[in-house]
Amino acid sequence: MLLAIDTSGPYCSAALWSLKQDICLVQQSENLGRGHAERLMPMLEELLAKQNAKWTDIKKLAVVIGPGSFTGLRVGIATARGLALALGVPCAGVTVFEAFAHFHYTSEINNEPLLVAMDAKRNQIWLQAFDAKCQPQTEPVGVEVESLAEHIEGSVTCTIGSAAKQIAHASGRDIIIINDSPSPPVTAVAAIGAAAGPDNISPSPLYLRAPDAKPQKIQNQRHSNVSQKTR
Repeated sequence: MLLAIDTSGPYCSAALWSLKQDICLVQQSENLGRGHAERLMPMLEELLAKQNAKWTDIKKLAVVIGPGSFTGLRVGIATARGLALALGVPCAGVTVFEAFAHFHYTSEINNEPLLVAMDAKRNQIWLQAFDAKCQPQTEPVGVEVESLAEHIEGSVTCTIGSAAKQIAHASGRDIIIINDSPSPPVTAVAAIGAAAGPDNISPSPLYLRAPDAKPQKIQNQRHSNVSQKTR
């Protein structure tokens, strides 16, 4: 059995996936905004209870590694790493882009080039393009809203993610909006993790910009300098 975790966005999500049947056994997703750290472990316990399963029944993990909320990513990745280490099982890292692309290519509209677009706030959009076979065509990138049109390739006919409407508007073309959800289905994360090799142990976060928070040491130094000037 595989355990999938996603705390990259406003939703705290998890799923149990059968590695033998290759299907989702149970899933849960809650729009928390904040508080992932307090809710995640109780949610995992609830999922196990619904399946009458134990922690030792988990043979593999998958976790979303970003991009997304810095705090949320740290919660999910640290939890997955800790569980993988304690259980002695592999842990696969899955990007938000990969999860959205997998969801698209396993749905009805599954043979069109796709642009995954996430609203990163602060006038920035995170993008990655995929071809008709779900293979990435570009590296994940963060672009300014003003230059968005320059990054929409002519072959793209579909878009998905929280910035999908912005993509459709900026393109000036009839691009199909699959959905504009802020988080991919956790079942897509589980499916990708189930197909991943067994050599992934410690996934690393995918950050497309520096954190908002400044290191405490630098902040303290600034306060010290201000105090000295006012003496």
